Amino acid sequence: MRFVAKRVVGYDKAINEARYTALTLCEGGEREMSLNITQQAADWYKKELGLQSGDYIRFYARYSNTSDIHPGFSLGIATEEPNNPGLTQDSEGITFYMEEKDLWYLDGYQLNVTYLTEQDDILYAYERE
Repeated sequence: MRFVAKRVVGYDKAINEARYTALTLCEGGEREMSLNITQQAADWYKKELGLQSGDYIRFYARYSNTSDIHPGFSLGIATEEPNNPGLTQDSEGITFYMEEKDLWYLDGYQLNVTYLTEQDDILYAYERE
């Protein structure tokens, strides 16, 4: 599979340039990436977002301040059903996923999503595959 990067102005241009860079790095080989959501993190999402078994959490790349792995982008979340999931993990009845079009963001990384007890919050940590 291959993304086609269009050269357009503004937001779309920044996203497509990041996709193009990620594709250039992984052309000719399999992309390695994964999701790891702990049971405690899944339970936190269920509590905080009022989710039930069978619901979905989408992770996506969003144009933003910055992240540990892509300057100018960060990880966003949404509660919506998948259209074309490229990466999924089920935890505590919730399907966590990333659409195929956003996989460039995790190329070469494992996303570890854990629960921080003392802060009652979630930690997103990226680990090289």
